[in-house]
Amino acid sequence: VFQDGEHFKLWPIFWVPEEAANKRERQNRMKFNEWIRREHMLTTPGNAIDHAFIRKTINDLSRVVNLKKINYDPWNAEQLATELRHQDGIETVECRQGYRSMSEPTKMLLARLADGKIEHPNNPCLNWMASNFSTDEDPAGNLKPSKKKSSEKIDGIVAAIMALGLAALNRNEEPQLILL
Repeated sequence: VFQDGEHFKLWPIFWVPEEAANKRERQNRMKFNEWIRREHMLTTPGNAIDHAFIRKTINDLSRVVNLKKINYDPWNAEQLATELRHQDGIETVECRQGYRSMSEPTKMLLARLADGKIEHPNNPCLNWMASNFSTDEDPAGNLKPSKKKSSEKIDGIVAAIMALGLAALNRNEEPQLILL
């Protein structure tokens, strides 16, 4: 996420294991291979996410943009976040997926979308994830992302929400990179 005043520009980067992309395309008729060919999605070698590959990509990116912080979901990214922090000198900030962490930035995303203050490059992966996205609400009116509308991926939308939350806390520091 890059912030320009009240506007936010999303620059999504998606990774998928090469073998998983082929399998999902066969099973679900998703356009993963087309998205990969058009560079809307990057592949990592093999059948599982290659965190070393992602780490290298992040370090390469940090030499091109003024990368200040990376927000991450500790569920599957704790080791990568630790390596980035201790070995590469990139500050990492944990963001859990509950109402406490996600409500304010989820509301922010919905409000900015309604006001036309979110820009994105019409990435088909992000658009697909947006079509799978819905919200859960607790009795106090707090929101968080939900997959109740679809069993398909919403990771890009969750990452956008996390990035907006981090950007709101760090108004003078951009861009924000989010790992899920």
